[in-house]
Amino acid sequence: MTTFKGGRKSGTGARTGLGRSFGGLIRYLQQGHRDHPDLARVAWSSTRNLDTDSPAEAAQLMRYTASENPRVEEPVYHFGLSLATGEHLTREQWEDAAGRVLARMGLADHQAVLIAHRDTDNQHVHIVVNRIGDDGRAWRPFRDMVHAHEAIPALEIAYGLSRTGRDQAPPDLGAGTVREAMRTGVQPLADRVREEAGHLFAQATGWVDLEAWLAGVGYRLELAERGSGLVVTDGSRRVSLSKVDHSLSGPSSPPASAKPSASTASATPSRRRSSSRRMRASASPWPAPPPASAPRR
Repeated sequence: MTTFKGGRKSGTGARTGLGRSFGGLIRYLQQGHRDHPDLARVAWSSTRNLDTDSPAEAAQLMRYTASENPRVEEPVYHFGLSLATGEHLTREQWEDAAGRVLARMGLADHQAVLIAHRDTDNQHVHIVVNRIGDDGRAWRPFRDMVHAHEAIPALEIAYGLSRTGRDQAPPDLGAGTVREAMRTGVQPLADRVREEAGHLFAQATGWVDLEAWLAGVGYRLELAERGSGLVVTDGSRRVSLSKVDHSLSGPSSPPASAKPSASTASATPSRRRSSSRRMRASASPWPAPPPASAPRR
């Protein structure tokens, strides 16, 4: 089971999950694009913490509740859950899964609409949540997908689904990183990499796989400027690989094409020889990557 987010894009191009209009989003999820409506796309829908089963009426009630906190310009939060091709859950199982994920995210008591689609080869459910609670306070989406992912391993075991992540929880961020993220409102890079590429770490059988698949979603691996490890970069920010996934810490099998940074390139000959030894690629085969994350050519 994997997660995905909707909503507007951030400055880095990642989906934030945030939006302004409950009615517009729910209408789109029910009918599709207004110029090419597809009413058959919906398999079923349900609501949580609302006195109606109608998504359209739910949107009006959610807008009314959100009006209790007019300072929040984006009261809509949109994310979803998806299964691998060929896997299926019943409606009751989907509702249970969504409830457990919402509870882990701190949204168990918030108004929400679930809309299941059948317009792709992968069963998936969209979840539209009101960030404003009954007390008028706004839920903050800080580390939202990290918390969502914490509920998934147990769901995969309970429903016999394929495992999409590692057994361990993601590493905790340092206090400085958390404070900086709260100050700037920018998602920590380690969280973003896990959110957008966590399934690649689970599926890759070697460094060649991992490096190519990461490139397909906009990331690359580089040698650390200091020490002997690797970092993941999106072109502007860098984070230690061990902060993304503990099991990949250390320089035992870094990818052959990881390019040394400027400071590494100007190091002493002995250090360059050492770096070259560290940069030997593993001899693992290169299986075809999953269609959703295949590298762009």
